[in-house]
Amino acid sequence: MTHLVHFFLCSFSKLSSISPHIKYIQTQTTLSDEQQAAYLSEFHARPRDLDRSEHASKDIKSSSFSSHLFDTSEVIAGKDEDDRMVVDNEGQTKGETNKSSSTVSLSSCPFAKLGLHPNLVSTLTSPTGNFKLIQPTIVQTKSIAALLPSTKKTKKSKKGKLQQNLFIQSETGSGKTLAYLLPILQHLAVDINSNSLKRIDRKLGGTRCILLCPTRELATQTYTFTSNLCTSSFSWIVPGCFSGGEKRKSEKARLRKGISILIATPGRLLDHLSKTESLLTALKNKLEWVVLDEADRLLDAGLGGQVEQIIQYLRSNQPGAGRKRDGVSWRSVLVSATVNSDLEQLAKTVLGGNGGWMWARGHANQGRKSIGGELTTTNALENGNENNTSDHQMAESNNDNELDHSAPRQLAQLYMVVSAKLRLSSLIAFLSARAAKGERTVVFMSTCDSVDYHYGLFNAMECVLGDDTNKDTNNTGDDDDDDSKEKNGGIFGKTCPIYKLHGDIPHNKRLSTLKAFSNDEHSASILLATDVAARGLNFPSLDWIVQYDPPCETKDYVHRAGRSARAGQAGHALLFLLPSERQYVEVLELRGMKEITSLSLSSTLTSAAELCRGISQEGEAKASGNTFSDGRGEAFTFAIQNRLEECVIQNDTEYKASIDKKFKGDPKQRRKQKKEAVGPLLEGARNAFSAFVRAYPAKEKAVRHIFNARALHLGHIARSLALKETPKMVSKVNNSKNSHNSIEGGGKSNKARNKGGEKRKSRLTFGDRPAAEMEGDEVDDEDDEEQERNLSLLSSAIGKEGSVAAHASKKFKSSSGGTGGGNVQKRMMEAAMRMQAQEFM
Repeated sequence: MTHLVHFFLCSFSKLSSISPHIKYIQTQTTLSDEQQAAYLSEFHARPRDLDRSEHASKDIKSSSFSSHLFDTSEVIAGKDEDDRMVVDNEGQTKGETNKSSSTVSLSSCPFAKLGLHPNLVSTLTSPTGNFKLIQPTIVQTKSIAALLPSTKKTKKSKKGKLQQNLFIQSETGSGKTLAYLLPILQHLAVDINSNSLKRIDRKLGGTRCILLCPTRELATQTYTFTSNLCTSSFSWIVPGCFSGGEKRKSEKARLRKGISILIATPGRLLDHLSKTESLLTALKNKLEWVVLDEADRLLDAGLGGQVEQIIQYLRSNQPGAGRKRDGVSWRSVLVSATVNSDLEQLAKTVLGGNGGWMWARGHANQGRKSIGGELTTTNALENGNENNTSDHQMAESNNDNELDHSAPRQLAQLYMVVSAKLRLSSLIAFLSARAAKGERTVVFMSTCDSVDYHYGLFNAMECVLGDDTNKDTNNTGDDDDDDSKEKNGGIFGKTCPIYKLHGDIPHNKRLSTLKAFSNDEHSASILLATDVAARGLNFPSLDWIVQYDPPCETKDYVHRAGRSARAGQAGHALLFLLPSERQYVEVLELRGMKEITSLSLSSTLTSAAELCRGISQEGEAKASGNTFSDGRGEAFTFAIQNRLEECVIQNDTEYKASIDKKFKGDPKQRRKQKKEAVGPLLEGARNAFSAFVRAYPAKEKAVRHIFNARALHLGHIARSLALKETPKMVSKVNNSKNSHNSIEGGGKSNKARNKGGEKRKSRLTFGDRPAAEMEGDEVDDEDDEEQERNLSLLSSAIGKEGSVAAHASKKFKSSSGGTGGGNVQKRMMEAAMRMQAQEFM
């Protein structure tokens, strides 16, 4: 029998990319105590052990206001004869001194020295207005200088020659929106030769600028920002927003009245370009600007196809304008904190045009050599540029540090290594401290299901802060029951409301959530969100960003963290990592995130135990006299985990009781409903578990080896979702549900799977699960988590290897006379299980 088992496992070892833990089971016959301890330590390490291995600090790194965004000493004065390229330091104050100024003289105002019209200057600097600015940031200075040429330049330009396009790259929160809006507004409203206003009727003027944003939230925020700027300076310039959420008929009506600046998401704009004739009429011969905000996101695999179609529609609609008669008659502006030189050729190919490209960066000597105040051309201009080739080579050599200067300099970046079974209790411990201090926090999660579940669970719990040792009283129904939430208050009490935001929430509700969370800027509040909130959104007075799940792409780490520490203000960002994910920090450091330090898990739990004394006392009492190596911190995790699990179970029990009450007079219907009934929290936990495991390996290629789903301890992942069920039971429930949905959906999942860029969505479609499921007897010992784990991992490995696994099964069937691959896999699973049981006995 031993030889047969060995044969099965050797055949299975031919599968590529096998997990080290599975290899360990296959190759080892005898294990020392030290080897077993090393194998299990990854999953069972205690907080102090994790801190010791990371040299974690007990103190949170400090963050304070920084004036580097306004430090114009870093700006190199241009060689152009126009004085607007030169930034005078006189009359400009830095740091917190700027905040005390109430009025600014227009004659000495830094904005006026850049050549902006007095209407814009007064709107920006008015102490009673919406902006209340003192001076421009570095990137605003450079962008305005590039996009607002002098009259001398205009006279020298040849007829039909497009002016230069611009890449704008600067750290998050540095004012990039104003950097492109100010020169565009002045170009549309002011005659460049006479400096007089051009009052053009909104209907006759047509749509002269298109501004694309990757998300509805960012489009709506940009529209509000633009509308405030136009209303106070040039009221005849009318912005409009097409982001969905309303009928196309209403948007068409606004188009007929006239929209000067159209802000839209790619999908909605493409829909109108293909169906709305009035939009094509408004654009024809009138379009002068195309802006791609968060350009790297718009041009990637997810939205790049839509943007390319939009540009083709715009080209075909223009009457052969442009020197090459390619239909390009506009200037292009690409904006992002993480736009880099790799995007140059793609932008030129998609956007076209014969205008040159320039860079405006928010930091001196970043990525390429400075020419003319950091405005560096990327292709030859009319007057030539001998340094062009060397500059491009320098940019290529700096690709490894592509995230340099993309995160705010004053942002305090931290990470915490947490074992899977302590993830949920550690998150609650950390958020408890934030709620107690009145701090505002955004927590990023990878999937919509995870956001929904944690939102429902946190609101179903009684407040854990303080000395109250009473058990929680859970609500029984919908997570969005306003009456129950008002009565309960949630896990951190009524003074710390919890919000949720993801792409599956209706648009109007997402907008109301953003408004409510932003209005709570002076009190503690928590927003649970997916990456729909990671790009461009501005949350006032945000103290913390918590990345509970690492992002799909490393550059999204910057965009998430950049929601805090904006405009030079203080801010913190914390990244949760499993012990197997430590290498992710090294990848971030190689790409430019140099100052990420480790935060102590043990001290975080101990602090929470002091804040939640009732919880920690409850844990010590239930331990029956046993002591914890980490003192009250581990007592806290023990008790809070029990409360969370009891909350889920009680919610399920009360839900089934409500069915009994509802169908009291119909026993047959009651039995039918109760047979399939699952409480909202339990169902949410199962969905979150399935979504987490499926989304876990959906990372960019450079870090995919770090996030190997087969290396997860599925029992501990279930525990991190307050599930008492084994992963196998949860998997069966979800497989049955997914199979039923795929039959009802008529193959919808297959269509979704074939769409480009699906990995960026918060809910990923992975198709039908392979049919290679284990059959036969259940495992006798339900408490043997290691046995369950490796059984699940082996099954997952076979299913995910696809054609390689099928080929191995066919070979074995032909040699053994078997009748089917499923039976082969079954025998392999059983053999591996028995061998593992023998090894750990």
